[in-house]
Amino acid sequence: SIAVKIGVASIPPFLLAGMRFFLAALVLFAFIAIRREKFLLPRKRFPGIVLLSLLIIGIPSGCFFWAAQYGAAGTLATIWATSPIFTAVISRGAKGEARGWRVGVSLTIGLLGVALVFIDQLHLGSGMALAAEGAVLCAAACYGVAMRVARDVGNDLPILSLTAWELLLGGLLLSSASLLFERGQPVHWTWLNVGVLLYLAVMAGCVTFGLTFWLIQRIGAIRTTYNSFLVPGIALVLANLLLGEPITLPKLAGMVLVVAGLAVIARST
Repeated sequence: SIAVKIGVASIPPFLLAGMRFFLAALVLFAFIAIRREKFLLPRKRFPGIVLLSLLIIGIPSGCFFWAAQYGAAGTLATIWATSPIFTAVISRGAKGEARGWRVGVSLTIGLLGVALVFIDQLHLGSGMALAAEGAVLCAAACYGVAMRVARDVGNDLPILSLTAWELLLGGLLLSSASLLFERGQPVHWTWLNVGVLLYLAVMAGCVTFGLTFWLIQRIGAIRTTYNSFLVPGIALVLANLLLGEPITLPKLAGMVLVVAGLAVIARST
């Protein structure tokens, strides 16, 4: 979230997101070519792959990058950390996933944490920041749906090829949104922005999504999203140190509740 916040200060959000995924796809396709692996996927699976790209990349990334223009990075990261809770609820009852009363309890606790963050923003009186936080909450819910879809769509497909195509399609979707909504907006390139783009493409694109699909096939959708345990705390601290964003008591309380909700889900799997 810190890198996204820095990037959208000079580059329109949909354009930055689209370029990120295009570049990531090119890197991954080049890696597949070097390894002499097949990059084509079965044609009959293409509709499901397009749907997954929309749910796991297009909508969540579009919402998050747009929201980064108006919301605090640490706050948005805290709200995004609810995605495992949505994943658990949506994947409830699936083989190898969370079951029982803890699913409902975790969702309640996590959403209370998000509510504290929203209340804090209402107190600050920033309408666009509140809208940004709502967009990220919707993105987290969409991502939760995507993780469930990924179990069905990509469970038996080659990881590298699946990841490359998801990144490419995501780049197409977000670049199309940029053409529709950001035409004529100024773009200011700096060495810092180039570094941000490379980081988002390689580390937060190729590596992150590749590991995500790999883990879904092996440990399930809910366990795969447990990395969000670490995101809110790290993001709040880094946003304070690098961007000067204040760490308020409601933000801290919200982070604790979100992590507590995730802990409840962890014990049910």
